[in-house]
Amino acid sequence: MLSNAEIKFSVLGREDTPEINFDAKTGELSISGKSLPDDAVEYYHHAINWVKKYAESPCPVTTFTLHITYMNSASAKRIIDILEILDKLKSNGFQVKVVWMYSSDDEDGLEEGNEMERMCDIPFTYVSI
Repeated sequence: MLSNAEIKFSVLGREDTPEINFDAKTGELSISGKSLPDDAVEYYHHAINWVKKYAESPCPVTTFTLHITYMNSASAKRIIDILEILDKLKSNGFQVKVVWMYSSDDEDGLEEGNEMERMCDIPFTYVSI
């Protein structure tokens, strides 16, 4: 369970790492930007642990918004780890939404979202921007 100090989790994005904003009070989770960290396991470690704690006492509705302009395979695996946790929430009766944002001219970005959607039991909403 998250303590009061852990209600929000944020990481500022950099040139090759995404911005992460998770809020346990609203159930809004977002990751945006380019995701090419030198060590994706380390970069996403605290975020994944936060989501595990959040899942112990989640909001009735959780929305996970992803607007990742580019990611390497190690980052994709970490995103899948988060989706797997959220998938368990859904199977426990909680409402989970995933919003996949992609550039309208980025077919690869759309396909990446489709691939991730196939790996979990959460329907994605696709937003072309």
